[in-house]
Amino acid sequence: MAKAAKKPALLRKQAIMRKVVAATVPCIAGAVYYFGWRSLAMVAFCVAVGFLFEWLFCRTRNEPVSEAVFVTAVLFALIMPPGAGWHILFIGMGVAVVFSKEVFGGFGRNIFNPAMAGRCFVY
Repeated sequence: MAKAAKKPALLRKQAIMRKVVAATVPCIAGAVYYFGWRSLAMVAFCVAVGFLFEWLFCRTRNEPVSEAVFVTAVLFALIMPPGAGWHILFIGMGVAVVFSKEVFGGFGRNIFNPAMAGRCFVY
């Protein structure tokens, strides 16, 4: 009797990426202080959209989502103007994750910084 295919974990654990996200907390706090709570909402939105895009892409390769997507999302949200539209954030995160990260093979194989590539695209 054949065994059922083992499902991969949803998230690839990467301790260094958690440390990088933790290091951005003062920057996020500064953004909230200077630009208001919308900055925090932008970070949360970008994290959710980035995770969604990477999950959709990794699902086809049967791989888990790397925690590096959270770093990309936080950096992308912090380099965007505080008044950027939600649709701009959605499109920018899509380009950052799909075209700048996943097309080249995923974590560690991207030739551009995904957050900066998404920002350049929406600029």
